[in-house]
Amino acid sequence: MHTLRQNFKKSRGVSLVESLIALFVAGFILFNIWAAYIQSKSVVKVSLHEMEALTYGASFLAQAQRFHSSLLIDASRSPLTPSSIDASGTAVFSLSPGCGFTIPLVQKGVFTFEYEITKINTSLSQPTKLLSFWVSWQEVGEKPRDAVFTSLCTDE
Repeated sequence: MHTLRQNFKKSRGVSLVESLIALFVAGFILFNIWAAYIQSKSVVKVSLHEMEALTYGASFLAQAQRFHSSLLIDASRSPLTPSSIDASGTAVFSLSPGCGFTIPLVQKGVFTFEYEITKINTSLSQPTKLLSFWVSWQEVGEKPRDAVFTSLCTDE
């Protein structure tokens, strides 16, 4: 019985200082895990927007190949708004009569579009025009970003 009392007196439990240190270490670890999660979440969001902008540009360039330069009316850099958006989210844009293209919009309102059509003097026998397409967006708390896509259009 005497040894039982001695063991009970020796095992006092956890002191207040030990528990505060344990809470501090656990809080520090959890805070770092949370900060890494928030950072990775924002990186993924930025990457998704960049990929979406590249998809818009690639779609535009693929469709711009069929434009004839004689149908393109020269225009300085100006905003490009969809003439219509169907139920599936596909936006229809028109540069000039006979020169339209479609882009499936994933996130409406995040991106803005601009275009410019410039006549280019070349040694080619057919008229040539440079068609530029800007996709711009801005992340919350970040500087504005944009991507520029260009295509030369000739009459073939």
